[in-house]
Amino acid sequence: NSDVTIQNLDLNGILSITDVPHYYDADPTKVIEALRFDNKRPICLLAKTTKNGTEVHTLSETIRIDSMCKVLSPEYYEVILRDDDGVREISTCMRNILGWSVTSGEVDTFVFEIAHSVFIEDPQMQLRLRKNDNASFAHLLTTFVKAGEEGYWETTNAKIRRLRELKKYADSSMD
Repeated sequence: NSDVTIQNLDLNGILSITDVPHYYDADPTKVIEALRFDNKRPICLLAKTTKNGTEVHTLSETIRIDSMCKVLSPEYYEVILRDDDGVREISTCMRNILGWSVTSGEVDTFVFEIAHSVFIEDPQMQLRLRKNDNASFAHLLTTFVKAGEEGYWETTNAKIRRLRELKKYADSSMD
């Protein structure tokens, strides 16, 4: 029985595991857990090699670090929002973070809370996202609703209702 899995991140210039879905799709801990007689989930370690050396973190640490350094960092999201694909990139990152929540259960609920605060609760940011790419904004809203409804984000029913209203409005604006 293996108590630890380690996965080498081959990101080839991509900054974060939140960028690509194939990492959460191929998380080896689920396979090992299923093969164990005690159904105990092994610890998942991720190794990231950079020009400065190799860093090894648990899966939850890696998701937390990548989220905070990337999609939740003003230095990052302000730069990407200057591009036409910025809203889509934010939406994709959040969808991939939800993917990690679903497959591993290793995403802190505060990641969704901070993202909601940055991208939805701020009326100017919300308007900016909707104006730049309404379709991707609608996908982002869907991700938040799903995270809240399925228990990956501990939030209030009032926030979920508000997100649904915003989603209806975004969908009606696409017609």
